[in-house]
Amino acid sequence: MASQDPIGAVLDGRYRVVSRIADGAMGAVFRGERIKLGRAVAIKFLHAQLADEPRFRQRFEIEARTMAKLDHPHCGAVIDVGQHGDMPYLVMEFIQGVDLRHVLDDGRLAPLRAAAIARQVLAGLAHAHEVGIIHRDVKPANVMLADRTGLGEQVRLLDFGLARLREQSTGLTVGIAIGTPAYMAPEQATSGPVDHRTDLYACGVLLFEMLTGDKPFVADEPVEILRHQLHSPPPRLADKVPGVDFGGLEQVVAKAMAKAPADRYGSALEMAAALDDAIARLAAPPPTTVAAPPPPPAPPIVPVPEEVRLRRRRLTIAGAVTAAILAIGLIARLAS
Repeated sequence: MASQDPIGAVLDGRYRVVSRIADGAMGAVFRGERIKLGRAVAIKFLHAQLADEPRFRQRFEIEARTMAKLDHPHCGAVIDVGQHGDMPYLVMEFIQGVDLRHVLDDGRLAPLRAAAIARQVLAGLAHAHEVGIIHRDVKPANVMLADRTGLGEQVRLLDFGLARLREQSTGLTVGIAIGTPAYMAPEQATSGPVDHRTDLYACGVLLFEMLTGDKPFVADEPVEILRHQLHSPPPRLADKVPGVDFGGLEQVVAKAMAKAPADRYGSALEMAAALDDAIARLAAPPPTTVAAPPPPPAPPIVPVPEEVRLRRRRLTIAGAVTAAILAIGLIARLAS
């Protein structure tokens, strides 16, 4: 088994290993270069201590075949696969950006941004489910964020290494709970049968964490977290972060994290549609109160000149005298 550091190595005459990027449960990821094109790539090697174990080598090969089926703007793509000495590797597109785990280390996200990120993750999951792939490890470390000129923040879902093809039984994971406890659905925590709704549960946990800055269930021991996944209802967003308007996101998270798969969304697209409704409600301007029109201003009072008032008074008196004379004359005529 080769244990040498691959940095500087040339793989199959095509790829040069440049620097280490990250380490995962099954392998290490390096930045590489496509020699003839000068194009940056990501190269993932299976951990040396696992490379000589047939079952882990087989799982790594399944990962390569699984990711090769993906062709979507929100899914990481496999470019090539090979073996350097006795170290199997796969070559992926290199994504310049930052993973969501690092972003959340600075605190929770604004509801609209969190919903937009979850919406793109769901689009990638919808494609994966369509070609028969279940991710089984949706978490912030596997969500890469990158700014694209003219497109804004773009999301890529990475590392389908724990994926299982729905129509292909490998026998590699029977009776083993595989995943990250904080994001595992109840059926996954008990090593039960999983399907696309298992990913939707994890996406609900992901959305919860983006909105509140914390995971729904936290404990010192993984087994305690799994117990919460099985039996404890998730906290309400409003209880974790009082005073924030989450709109319809409260209902989206609750439905996605239902304990029974049948009570969750039926598909990634259905959950995405619910998110679209919530985003529209959050983005809508608040209703405005129409004020009653002010009363019309009173007409200005114009003072009457003194000579006009005297003339009006004389006319009033003369009118009264004339009316009295006419009345006396009318009475005298009636009497005669």
